[in-house]
Amino acid sequence: MSGNPATLKKWASVAVPTLVMVGGASPAFFHNGAQTLVDILPNAKSRILVGQDHGPADDVLAPVLVEYFKG
Repeated sequence: MSGNPATLKKWASVAVPTLVMVGGASPAFFHNGAQTLVDILPNAKSRILVGQDHGPADDVLAPVLVEYFKG
């Protein structure tokens, strides 16, 4: 939040599989933040929800989560 990337390094030890999602219609800072997390987390996957903003529609979000958890 403060813009200090050094504080992000603590997340590099999180080995839990993580799905990082962002709405395709969300502002650029959401996309930048999501990509930064994907770059730092060792076991992260990224997904852009086309046409969605920060509050994606249930019918768009649910299938993505089902697919991820069935993995």
